[in-house]
Amino acid sequence: MSQDSPILIAGTSRECELAFEKIVPSLSQLKKVTVFFENYNFLITNYDVLSNGVHMILEFLDGQQVQIEGTNCGYSGTGPNTTVRVLEMVGLSRSITEPLIFYNDAIRFDVDKNNEILYSTIDTSDLFYPQIRETGKTKDLNRIRKDSNYDIDLVNKKVTVYNPHRNSWKGFVALTSYMKIYEMEYYIGENSPLEGYYKFNLGKEGLIYEIRQNYIGIKHVNLILKGNHFNIVCLINRKEEIEIINTLHLSLTGTALPWIKKYHITNSAKRSFGLLFEVLKDFFKNQPDEIHERIDITEQNEETARLRKYGR
Repeated sequence: MSQDSPILIAGTSRECELAFEKIVPSLSQLKKVTVFFENYNFLITNYDVLSNGVHMILEFLDGQQVQIEGTNCGYSGTGPNTTVRVLEMVGLSRSITEPLIFYNDAIRFDVDKNNEILYSTIDTSDLFYPQIRETGKTKDLNRIRKDSNYDIDLVNKKVTVYNPHRNSWKGFVALTSYMKIYEMEYYIGENSPLEGYYKFNLGKEGLIYEIRQNYIGIKHVNLILKGNHFNIVCLINRKEEIEIINTLHLSLTGTALPWIKKYHITNSAKRSFGLLFEVLKDFFKNQPDEIHERIDITEQNEETARLRKYGR
């Protein structure tokens, strides 16, 4: 069996279990297990996922990797039971794996040559968490709730985000730290050319109020982040796009966008002078009708690190 190409086992839980059973004799010693309830979390790993339905990835000592649909964790249903049975086939005791799989929404661990779990390697951290874990109005501000604000294609490594600040801003910034970002492109204006002049159209009258609110004020793509691991495409409320884009630039580089001070001066003048501003607008005219810029974030980060190192 080739060690260079990962194996994908796709289908229902039962189909995946039977398919995995057939290849077990050809597999070497199990080395590492990764299972996610919300498989968006594969974005924060180094895996190249072969299917958007994969919830478990197994690594073996000879380098072989097996990606499996129809599995899961975080509850005691069909998917997690399939996970436990698959692990049993490669030598892990059900009595040991069952509590790990059933009671964690994310579970990663290494296995030694004696087929024993290395407990010091157990990692239950995640970035995306299921909405069903929320009770009442509680919300984890450090992680991202999987809801209609996010649409992720794991295979093509594309993350589409609608109004990221409506979900978790800290979670969104944390997500950018995993992408190895090298470029930020943004557009502020009436007719964005980003993503081939894509225009947003909700077009789903049946959506409940809470979901429709996630898309409020969106017209087109305002922001694209490119990284070595994945890309992020953002659609942001036009009324909030400047604050969001500038805040993100500040988070990524340590500096505000160079034109932001002039923008705030202009808006302050509008509020202060009211109608008189229209008379004096040529005096305050320092902001174009639209701004389209592509920024090399790699260079920005290197410069920011240098300035911080020397206390400037």
